[in-house]
Amino acid sequence: MIISAYEDHQSNLPFPLISICNINPARGTKLYNIQSAESQDRGVDYEIFSDAFQGRSSENLPESKLKVPIFKLMEKASHQIDQMLRSCKVGQRHCSVLNFTKSILPNGACYTLAGDLTGIDEIQLVLDPQSYDYLVPNQGFIGFRILLHGYGDSLWALIPTAVYAGPTFHTMLRAVGLKKNRIRLVENKMTITGIISLKILEITGIGVLY
Repeated sequence: MIISAYEDHQSNLPFPLISICNINPARGTKLYNIQSAESQDRGVDYEIFSDAFQGRSSENLPESKLKVPIFKLMEKASHQIDQMLRSCKVGQRHCSVLNFTKSILPNGACYTLAGDLTGIDEIQLVLDPQSYDYLVPNQGFIGFRILLHGYGDSLWALIPTAVYAGPTFHTMLRAVGLKKNRIRLVENKMTITGIISLKILEITGIGVLY
């Protein structure tokens, strides 16, 4: 994924924040507890997660499991940035998982690229969607939700505006930023434009976004 901004009119408009959210809400291997030595534990987390995700009440499950907040279950089972991020570049600088902050939303985890983006005109990310760990059944979508936003914006409120990037299509977007200056009650508007290129390739079970 390459996100570029070309700015003609205003030198101090900030580069937007970028958040990436795997379309899959949780990893199947973590919810099924396939490595658990106790057979009765296998699949319990999946049942709890599925009930919570669909708004049902969980019944006939171990009380110890029911006491675990769904937030903690989501935290454990969500896709982790250190396993999805293959490469990261901000301008001419390389970045890492340490530059991302995690948020848990009702539909899974999102990771926001944090830090000083002043003067940046391009961000490049290479991501693995880990399609082999998707929950089944599902609707067959693989990839990421991409959110462009400002500081303090609610990610959950922005989910309906997300760009979907999957392994079977290439998306080109034109992003426009707007800054308003008030001078003597006259409002001047200055704009920036950006080009966003999103593409994911799926090769032998490993998805790459660049």
